[in-house]
Amino acid sequence: MSRTNNRELIVKKILSAGTKTVTFNPGTKVNFHFKTTKCDENETVIDDSRVLGRPMELVLGKKFKLEVWETIVQKMALNEVSKFTVDKSLVTSYPFVSKTLREVDKPQNEKVNRHCCGVTLQNEGCKLLNKEYYNVIEHCTTVLENEPDNVKALFRRGKAHIGAWNQVEATKDLERAVELDPTLKSVVEKELQALASAIKKREQSEKQKYTIVDFNK
Repeated sequence: MSRTNNRELIVKKILSAGTKTVTFNPGTKVNFHFKTTKCDENETVIDDSRVLGRPMELVLGKKFKLEVWETIVQKMALNEVSKFTVDKSLVTSYPFVSKTLREVDKPQNEKVNRHCCGVTLQNEGCKLLNKEYYNVIEHCTTVLENEPDNVKALFRRGKAHIGAWNQVEATKDLERAVELDPTLKSVVEKELQALASAIKKREQSEKQKYTIVDFNK
């Protein structure tokens, strides 16, 4: 018998009913407060967004590190308060997520912030080479939350969007990078032209795959 037949991996308990049922489409931005606890007698608190000082913001369909959060959020109605007991096999990446959430809200001086962002962006350069596009997008977005006009983060996130075939987002990031640093204009133009050409070839290839050939002619 399979594991899922022995017990449910996600168990939901509604604490306060929601006010409206909503449809969650890919790209939907969801803001919510959360409290994570251990499954012990005291329900020891691990993280609490209200203590951290701000709600969690999640964009659905962007391959967040903790996929189970996308799953449980979509099981809820607007303004609903629920408790979810989740099997440990689905939260193996939580320590990384927890550390990231705490570091984002940790007060630091400007010098330290810039240093950390620099290290992060160096890592993202390596991830771009390894085609880890969604990881680059996620981490550069974190950098840009602290430094909205960080040209390097905008450029690398734009490049990652190109790799992920997100033409609109890529164009927006790269054009903003050019506004802040006009010396990037020629490079950005080449990147966007190459993306447009690649998308065109991809569309043509998809059409050929589904071309119906009539062998009776």
